[in-house]
Amino acid sequence: RPDRAISSVMRTNLQAVDWKDVIKRNHPSFRLAPAQFRADRDLALHAVRKDGMNLQYTTGDLTSDRGFVMEAVQRTGAAIAFADPDLQDDKQVVLKAMSSD
Repeated sequence: RPDRAISSVMRTNLQAVDWKDVIKRNHPSFRLAPAQFRADRDLALHAVRKDGMNLQYTTGDLTSDRGFVMEAVQRTGAAIAFADPDLQDDKQVVLKAMSSD
């Protein structure tokens, strides 16, 4: 039934808007968000800019995104522990992490 399909899509979209709003208002809720929202670069960037340790809750390829990881370690140097191993060995990332604390 088309009306059920539309209703389902609307409910899913409303949930997405709700999660985005919750995360933007309360960054600690990022860790509780469904994986699809923790993989959203914009939402995850908002969360790590508030607290670099939110890097540990990201999903997808964000922990191997150099620019993204630099944002996280700039806020909280210890967040480097949650970066991709290649970035943990990256001189620029390490220096940024060391200078943030």
